[in-house]
Amino acid sequence: MSLDGLSRGTLRHFKNLVVASLLLLTSATAQNATADRALLSTLNARASRFASDVRAQGINIPLPVPAIRIDQDAQVARYDNEKNVVHMLRWDTASMRARATFNLMAIYCKDGTTGKSLFSESYDRLFFTHELAHWLQLQFRNQSADHYALELEANRMAVAYWSQRPNDRIWLGRLVERYRKILTQLPSPVPNGQRPSDYFNKNYAAWVDNGKLEYGTSQLTMVVQAWDDRDRPTFAEMIHSLAKPSGTSR
Repeated sequence: MSLDGLSRGTLRHFKNLVVASLLLLTSATAQNATADRALLSTLNARASRFASDVRAQGINIPLPVPAIRIDQDAQVARYDNEKNVVHMLRWDTASMRARATFNLMAIYCKDGTTGKSLFSESYDRLFFTHELAHWLQLQFRNQSADHYALELEANRMAVAYWSQRPNDRIWLGRLVERYRKILTQLPSPVPNGQRPSDYFNKNYAAWVDNGKLEYGTSQLTMVVQAWDDRDRPTFAEMIHSLAKPSGTSR
């Protein structure tokens, strides 16, 4: 298409639209950068606190606290052990599928919470600690093909971590009850007759790569089960067991 045949007024209007679009894009980029910095500040503080709590138990941590990256249009959080980076999500720049899922789950909670609030409480606190648990796990053991066992332990560690302090435990209890309500409205991710661990390991890669609901449902289920386990170990007990050399007794 040529612009030669357009009138000066039309060209001026077109240029104004381009300038306005660029200004909006610049403004949105600046707002995203500010929001990313704010979230990174919060997450870095939580990561430092997590590492300090581990060191306070006399555990030597070989790796530095992981770097944190806010991914754009992402669907799941993850820990990259090769680069020692935790990849996180922020509500405004998460994938549309992720935001739609949390909006739906917020409706299932039936307590007035919003998808954004549920997302932030889940990712910025509980599942961020879950990723830090992976950071800790992979310093003391090799990467395992048993993804179910790693995820189960990471969720149990996250629950144990946020159960240490009274106010955190109250917050976590409310969040778990929301998860419990959500799970009553979602189909089980495991077909009848299948072992959860086997089915999870078989589908893990596809679930993570595609941000499948079954992956999220499995994670929520593990969290609720960990919370309901009255005999679950404390955070201190878990990290001492993790750091214990293989073949030694407590």
